[in-house]
Amino acid sequence: MRILIFFISFFVFKICYCQKITPNNNIQLIYPKTTIEAKKEIKNHLLLNPQKKEYFKSIIDSNYILLTEKQFLPIKKYIENYNENENYKEFLIFKKKWFLKYYNIEKLINE
Repeated sequence: MRILIFFISFFVFKICYCQKITPNNNIQLIYPKTTIEAKKEIKNHLLLNPQKKEYFKSIIDSNYILLTEKQFLPIKKYIENYNENENYKEFLIFKKKWFLKYYNIEKLINE
């Protein structure tokens, strides 16, 4: 009986553990607003540089969507490497809007 319970618990653990380590290659292409992570990075930066408070406040209040570098770069890479074809007109429209709307906060912080 103990051996049966051991094997069942071992297989359940193994199945659960293997599901956790599967790589997740999904990229979130659309963000409705500035992410929480980006706001935290801006707050941390403003603690060190309070003179930039008005600059970042104007950017946050605008219609731009600010992303961290970890969120921004995979999307940028995907969009730039996507095979452009006239059959995908929706994607081409999205691509134009994306470059106007989304910003990497690392780039803004380093300015």
